[in-house]
Amino acid sequence: MHPIHWLSSLLIVLLAGACAGGPDRISGQPPQMDIRLLQQTEQEMLLDIDLRNVNDQPLTLGKLEFTLEHDQRLLARFDQATDVEITSRGRESISLNAPLAPVAQEVLTELAEGTRTSLPWKIRGRVIDQTGRTWPVETSGHLYPVPGRAGQFR
Repeated sequence: MHPIHWLSSLLIVLLAGACAGGPDRISGQPPQMDIRLLQQTEQEMLLDIDLRNVNDQPLTLGKLEFTLEHDQRLLARFDQATDVEITSRGRESISLNAPLAPVAQEVLTELAEGTRTSLPWKIRGRVIDQTGRTWPVETSGHLYPVPGRAGQFR
């Protein structure tokens, strides 16, 4: 066989082999969590959170345990069983409620009245799936008042 034919055949085989592998499958990653909406009542905090599954297989949650903090001060503690299934690479929203910590009432009132422009927050805790696997969760952001909706923040 002529060397040029041999090299071109080898190149074709190598390029075909490089293209044959599909993208890597993602698995074992914790769900991502973000606050969708926070509502303040006199006694409670109602929290809508978005959960995102970045994995290539569905994830069924069993329990959420986390704190919502501002400036290292507790705003609320959440501990709730759930059976929400998040499709592969999908999102689901969950509504939770918890008693307001005293500091939460203060800072949310300041935010609602315009004394402060935003409220930096941090979520720390864990998510447990239905098999018992536990993932730590830590995320943060800022809340702002929703215009025209008293006691609601995004």
